[in-house]
Order: sequence, then C-alpha cells, then structure tokens
Amino acid sequence: MSELRYVVTGTITGEVAAFRDLGERMAKMVEAEEPDCLEYDWFCTPDGSTFAIREGFKSEEAFLKHLENVGPAIGDLLAIAEMQGVLVLGTPSASTQEAMAPFGPIFMDGVAGLS
Repeated sequence: MSELRYVVTGTITGEVAAFRDLGERMAKMVEAEEPDCLEYDWFCTPDGSTFAIREGFKSEEAFLKHLENVGPAIGDLLAIAEMQGVLVLGTPSASTQEAMAPFGPIFMDGVAGLS
C-alpha cells in the first residue's frame, strides 16, 4: 500500500473552543513539519458534540513520522475528547497495523472508485 488515509471519530467532552484551538495548533504543526501529509482536516458538528479528523499521507513511512510528530499532543486531544473509532481506508502493512493497534482501527479494503 502506498498512500494511507483514515478518519478518526469521537465525542468532544471538554470545551469546544479548546478542541478548535488544538486543531488549529496541530494543523499548523503538521503543515510545517510533515511535507508528505496529503490531508489533515478537523471537523465538528454544529453543536460541538462530535468530531472527525481526516488524515492522509503519501506513504506509510510518512504516517509513522506523523505519529512521532503529534504523539505528545494526542494526550491533549484525549483530555478534551473521547475517540470512538478509526476507520482506515485500505490495508497497510502489518507493521503499520501494529502501530495503529492502540487506537482500535477498522481496516477496510478498497472495492471500487476513482483516484
């Protein structure tokens, strides 16, 4: 597998403003330090109760660099939100699946589509 894309979903349990601030801070960090990131977008429902984070990387190696880069900030996210799922679009290598295992991912094989 070359590119790696996934969506993280969950519930915002803290202040929505803190969630938005963290998203902005992390997006700037990813943009500055991860040239192989294809997409990194944070979303929340209008009432601020639910979130989704869409991420995409040129390679599994770029994803692993991302984990190293944002690892310390994951605790900040978990302080204000509860992760409910990680939906991985494609089937990465066994080593990448192992790196994702703590997040309880669901891996989905591609069936059809346009790229």
